[in-house]
Amino acid sequence: MFATSDPLDLIIEGYEKLAAEDRRGWSTAALGDRITAVAAARERLDAELVRLVGQWDAGDGWGTDGYASPRAWLTSNTPTNGPSASRQVRNARHVQQFDATADALADGAITTAEVELLAEVAKGREELYARDEHVLLDAAKRLGLRDLTTALHTWRHLADDELGTGDPGKGHERIGLHVSPTPLGSVLAGFLDPEGATTLTHALDLLEPPDPKFGVDAPRSLSQRRGEGLVKLARFFLDAGASGRAGGGGRGEGEVESGVESGVESGVRRSTSAVELVFTVDSLRGIGALALDDHRCELSGFGSVPLDTIRRLACDARVGWMTIGDSRIPLDVGRLRRTPTVAQRRAIVVRDRHCQYPQCDAPARWCDVHHLVEWEHGGTTDLANLVLLCRRHHVVVHEGRKRLVREADGAYRLEARPRRSRRARGDPAAPSG
Repeated sequence: MFATSDPLDLIIEGYEKLAAEDRRGWSTAALGDRITAVAAARERLDAELVRLVGQWDAGDGWGTDGYASPRAWLTSNTPTNGPSASRQVRNARHVQQFDATADALADGAITTAEVELLAEVAKGREELYARDEHVLLDAAKRLGLRDLTTALHTWRHLADDELGTGDPGKGHERIGLHVSPTPLGSVLAGFLDPEGATTLTHALDLLEPPDPKFGVDAPRSLSQRRGEGLVKLARFFLDAGASGRAGGGGRGEGEVESGVESGVESGVRRSTSAVELVFTVDSLRGIGALALDDHRCELSGFGSVPLDTIRRLACDARVGWMTIGDSRIPLDVGRLRRTPTVAQRRAIVVRDRHCQYPQCDAPARWCDVHHLVEWEHGGTTDLANLVLLCRRHHVVVHEGRKRLVREADGAYRLEARPRRSRRARGDPAAPSG
């Protein structure tokens, strides 16, 4: 037990007891009740964190410690990224400025998510927010987040009309997108004006419609579909820019540079998709025991990625080989060759017409050309070894450890691809995806 009256110590003591609970025999109903209770407790802690940050920020605590901004201090001293820190500071300053909002948050009458909506809509309209604070807080207490969002949009337009600044261009001026890299990917955050938001979401929903409920794979969430649709939209634009028309050319027509070394590094650039890969040949083939400093599998502009990601991106690209010696000085540069050729891709499109993953009919313009037997394991760039896969299912096959097999009648089936040892991956006869 903590011999202290510090409430934070009591919270830590409670957390330790919670973490030590043996829930193996709990029913799902009991687990659900515990989830609800823990989420409510976390919300109360999040509310106190917002109030603490507001008080600390008002006293210029970050400047005292030598930081240029509260965001910089938070990202350095707490487990949060830049966009999250910015939102935290904005919410904290809103609560610090408006007493009734601060009291409602402290009492648990409104949540931190509702404070975030209120802080967003109050920006640039602080005088009118102060006048209408109690009305807006009452709406926050009565309405769910979806209805509150609609109500606050209405209030914002009325406030802008009253202020005489109801210029739609103001929303346009705030348009922005932040891409914050993390070890597993990147976090996107930003703002779109109403027209832009509606246009984007409508396009993404058309590009990635809902999945069948009882398909081969579990249905994706709306968020997952829109995320994959955004990447598909970007690739479509890049391909169109390379060929002069939408959907033209495919990935096989992009300028690609790669290198193969006598044991050092190699890279692949797909200019139409703006992707550059750097990898060691031995790491790609999985030969021998590699030292950490020699093991490179990187996506330029992002960092380290799994080997299977490198293999997938190298499936459908135009490749040129460059030999580099131990001193990393180019010794000779070969001619570019296409993998596959444009003629091969056209033939595959005519044959397959769409993604050949079971129960998927994504059109050819969204597809990569996949090697059924991987190139580094002896697979050839022949029509019999090539198949169309949309990006989603190309990822599933490579990173999802599956193998697509073509039957004698031309139909395809999926097999689980067991994880292989490094030695087995180096064996050309080893099974591949």
